[in-house]
Amino acid sequence: AEPLGLPWLLAAHTMVRFPTAIQIADLGGSYAVGFVLVAVNAALGIAAWRRSALALAGPALLAVFVGLYGIWRMGMEPGTGPAARLAVVQAAVPQDQRFKPGSAFLNTTRHVELTRRAAQRQKLDLVVWSETAVDIDLDKTPALADRLGRLVDEAGVPFVTGAPRSEGGVPTNSVVLFTAGRGIAESYAKQRLVPFAEYDPAFAAPLARLLGPVVEGEPYVGGSEPYVFRRGPIPFATPVCFEITYPELMRRFRSAGAQLVLNLSNDAWFGRSGYAEMHFAHAILRAVELRSWVVRGANTGISGFVDPAGRVAAELPVFEEGVVSAEVYAAGAAPFYARAGDAPVLLLLVAVVAASWLSGASRTRDSGS
Repeated sequence: AEPLGLPWLLAAHTMVRFPTAIQIADLGGSYAVGFVLVAVNAALGIAAWRRSALALAGPALLAVFVGLYGIWRMGMEPGTGPAARLAVVQAAVPQDQRFKPGSAFLNTTRHVELTRRAAQRQKLDLVVWSETAVDIDLDKTPALADRLGRLVDEAGVPFVTGAPRSEGGVPTNSVVLFTAGRGIAESYAKQRLVPFAEYDPAFAAPLARLLGPVVEGEPYVGGSEPYVFRRGPIPFATPVCFEITYPELMRRFRSAGAQLVLNLSNDAWFGRSGYAEMHFAHAILRAVELRSWVVRGANTGISGFVDPAGRVAAELPVFEEGVVSAEVYAAGAAPFYARAGDAPVLLLLVAVVAASWLSGASRTRDSGS
């Protein structure tokens, strides 16, 4: 679990389109980026209140360090490991056309045609679909699984897709890799399930019937392993939807050997509310924190490619059907934050609280003497 709760709407997310400012995320994660932003703004307020520029000295030095560090890090190569050409299929299927009788065949056909066209235009090493792009249990529909397996041979390229599974009688929200001659070669089960939408919390199950279509369907069982796919062009992890928002989980994937991150998601539920932009912001920060390419395949967008410096190499806007592609590289050595996690951040937080308390206690003694 994250030490500071659900890391959804943080100060750091306002800075993701300014790559130089977020490079320190590989030292202290999104919390380091947010700390600098808040410190500088607080100093401006204090300086105005006290009518003294002295309050700006410390934060100004901090901002200079962040800028210089950012310029240095962005000057590095985005990757020097094995390269692969990937394409993301964004089918832009509205939510009311999913999980309906016959929708699996129609929506799969939509993805298949886009994949074939993409493979005809250029040589690809892997194609990425979205979360539950196949919106029917693959283990209960072997004919569909066989059809998808044949697509690899016809298009000449393996692909990953989200799909419900019930392998071993356990229902999961999964990602599967289809390869030539094998069909389903590898599979990952989503670990961090969304309450009500994917499972009913025991303490709040009575609330489920109030949420309408969000809770339709059989509850999933969460996976327990940060699985890394080894049969692709580069060892990759496939966090599903909200899983990209958890730095701790992403560090586990990196530690398990992932050298590339493919984030499959379906954000059709949220329409054009701005949710897609926020979700993409998380992908940008994870790229810097892990110093890894992050490829986001979202049903209705935003789909795209983010390099290890947090620069967006290519993207498709929301609700636009299409295919976007880019060349990616295997990640190099894991940076400090990917190895140390939030422990240094928590120690710094404790130090700041302790210093504030000691300063307050000192002022109290001085005023009482």
